[in-house]
Amino acid sequence: MTKWKMVLAFTAIFLALLLGPTSAQAPGETSSGEMLMGYEAGIILITAPTNIADWSLTPGQDNIAEGSLWVTAIDTGWSVSVSDANSMTGGRMTNYSNGQYDSSTKLGACMGVNATGIRSSGSCVTLDAGGEIAHGPIISVAERIPIIFNQTVSWSDPVSAPGCVYRIVVTFTASSW
Repeated sequence: MTKWKMVLAFTAIFLALLLGPTSAQAPGETSSGEMLMGYEAGIILITAPTNIADWSLTPGQDNIAEGSLWVTAIDTGWSVSVSDANSMTGGRMTNYSNGQYDSSTKLGACMGVNATGIRSSGSCVTLDAGGEIAHGPIISVAERIPIIFNQTVSWSDPVSAPGCVYRIVVTFTASSW
């Protein structure tokens, strides 16, 4: 059975639709790990999953990887959305080597992301369309929200070239309501 290895890189872009940030980060700024966004009366803090390396993808099945999203929302309701902000990849894992994507070699199915548990929005969001995966009320102590990444691989999908990997960057966006 052929297996593909890929590196799934995550970046966290946080956009707080608030009156303005009180921290050094600006809305829409790229960051990894933890980023605090807030205004005078409310703060949203999320920590997105980091890189998933050496995920072997098996053709003919849905391949699953799990991660955790940590959310603290002080004095505000919140939501978290996911998307693929790179028009070259368009929601599909794409062949990657030496810092460059080869847009001619992509997996056929878009990657899906969903949250589970009581904060889940209830559906798997494909990265080509993007959308909300979780939402909730004020959370004054960090709460773990399980995240599932789903990648279907077909027998007709091309095997990654030697020295290349399949890669996609998942963008997480936090907002208040």
